[in-house]
Amino acid sequence: MPVIRSLARSGAIELAWSAFEEAGWHERDDLSEALCLKGRLFKDRAALASPGQRGAWLDQAINAYLAAFDLSPATYPLINAATLALLSGDKARAEALARLTIELLDSGTHEPETPYWLTATRAEAMLLLGDAQRSATLVKQAVALAPMAWEDHASTLAQFSRIAEHLGLAVDWLEDIRPPASLSYRGTMGLSPQDRAASTQIEAVLKRERPGFLYGALAAGADILIAEAGLRQGARLHVLLPASIEAFRALSVMPFGTEWGARFDDLCAAADSVETIATPGPPSVAGVALAQAMVRGLAVVNARELQSRVLTLEVDCLPPSARTEGVSSPAPGLRTIRIACAETVGAATSPLADDQQLLAVIAWPEGGAPIERESGYASWCDLADGIWAAAYADPGAAVAAVRRLERDSGEPLSIGLDYVLAPAVLESPGAVAAGARAIARTARPGQWLASRAMALSLVGEAGDMMIQPVGEVRCAACAIDVYAIASA
Repeated sequence: MPVIRSLARSGAIELAWSAFEEAGWHERDDLSEALCLKGRLFKDRAALASPGQRGAWLDQAINAYLAAFDLSPATYPLINAATLALLSGDKARAEALARLTIELLDSGTHEPETPYWLTATRAEAMLLLGDAQRSATLVKQAVALAPMAWEDHASTLAQFSRIAEHLGLAVDWLEDIRPPASLSYRGTMGLSPQDRAASTQIEAVLKRERPGFLYGALAAGADILIAEAGLRQGARLHVLLPASIEAFRALSVMPFGTEWGARFDDLCAAADSVETIATPGPPSVAGVALAQAMVRGLAVVNARELQSRVLTLEVDCLPPSARTEGVSSPAPGLRTIRIACAETVGAATSPLADDQQLLAVIAWPEGGAPIERESGYASWCDLADGIWAAAYADPGAAVAAVRRLERDSGEPLSIGLDYVLAPAVLESPGAVAAGARAIARTARPGQWLASRAMALSLVGEAGDMMIQPVGEVRCAACAIDVYAIASA
């Protein structure tokens, strides 16, 4: 069951339910743990359901939780049933279950749980009873007991926000427990290791914004300065490189001096994760663009999971007179902070390979309407093994093309999307489209499925795009992580 819970927490609701059924847990009405998990999955389905179907899912979730409580009295199923009763419109039942939860907590006969959970559960019960002031005090006590339990804080934040909305309560104090921001970053390599002015600007931004999670590369210069400043402030670092560690270090770090190399090594060792994009050669312009698109998406996904803010920090070299800071919001909910630093005279250069291109590939079944080339389309569209495929310059153009395709077809299509590095001179479109075609074969009619690279890039580009992991498909000798995508 831990794997199923993990899938549910990640947002893979359908995949979690499939695993739940395959294991036979859906038939275990004699096991409290299975009933609690069933209630959780029904609750998640209710959140995704249309207004007309939501009530039925909520009722099933409540029944599952209460059945679990009858088998083994515990606060977890009881408080969840109480909150869901409120969301289903039964305020009196919600209050009765909330009082029962408090009685169980007071009795000391509840299940063994963490101090955070027990305190937050009491706070939730008090909020259901309309005592926002007492609830606020308890929530702050709970957070003090587990100050770094960000996922728990996010769950509390989401649950309490829903309750407050239904009861019309002011809960501004919830901002006090909101997890820190997730920040993706992109820096310039034209800086000296001793550029104190750039370091000061970067440090000031991070102190003001206080991100708890950083996503980016580690090229010599601003990348490393940002990562170091973030770690000093207690942030968690997640690194994504556009090539292997060795190739990236050789081309994007060492040409700027051995000092950068040592700092790069230290940051890799200190990072929570280091991921690389599989490519046969050195970092390329296209590879860097792909990595930057993906880290923006990673930051958005983490911020959504933690009910928190997301922002991007970009540092560029400009003449000394242009050392400024600017803020923009290119997409809803996506805030970008830009710092312009003076370029260091005589800084080393590190030419990136220009032998690759980025292609956003879509694939759909042969029965769909063929696509005519037009402005914004890439150079090819072909049919192979009963699956059409076409390539576009960027994910946004690909999504727009899919929407036109479905409109012109007049029927729901099985769509596969991929974002791939391809040779600059493309001789074999079939190889580039293999991933998108494999994904399209697994999609149901009306379903859009995308590779991880495409899904993250879309989320980072469009603030209203939602993604949900659904498993993986095999393509030649590799496995592709697949996500369902949709507009919010």
